[in-house]
Amino acid sequence: MKTDKKMFRILINIKIPVYILVILLVISCNYRTPSRIRFEKNLNIEIPKDIEVVKDDYQSNIQDYSLDYEIRMSKEDCKVLTNSIRSSVYFNPNVVVVYKIDDSLYKDTKGIKGVWYKEGYGYFFENKWDRDIYTADVDTVKLTAKFSEIHN
Repeated sequence: MKTDKKMFRILINIKIPVYILVILLVISCNYRTPSRIRFEKNLNIEIPKDIEVVKDDYQSNIQDYSLDYEIRMSKEDCKVLTNSIRSSVYFNPNVVVVYKIDDSLYKDTKGIKGVWYKEGYGYFFENKWDRDIYTADVDTVKLTAKFSEIHN
């Protein structure tokens, strides 16, 4: 019986440092969802797979972070992206921007109150500020897109 208790203590003493090591390893890896997937999910769009990533910059300050994601695409990929934007739950064809977007034009989905709209040379996304701020600028002439996420 004493050997069983002794063996149990040894196992416990080994498991605790292993758990701590695993936790530290996960924290130090700074794992995050890839930018393309984050913006597809949160802005309700499909970003084509055959694009050139110009910038994928993640800045973290413990609880706050910012993410900038810029892409260059072909005409075909731009068509895929713009069709995806027009079919997004956030797309509002009635938006006309004069100074700022009227609150009634935002669409609330999955806790994000945002809007995709067409303006001049492309499509834009913005959301009502909470803790997460999302913006997007899709230039259909230059065939570029810029996405930004800020968490305060």
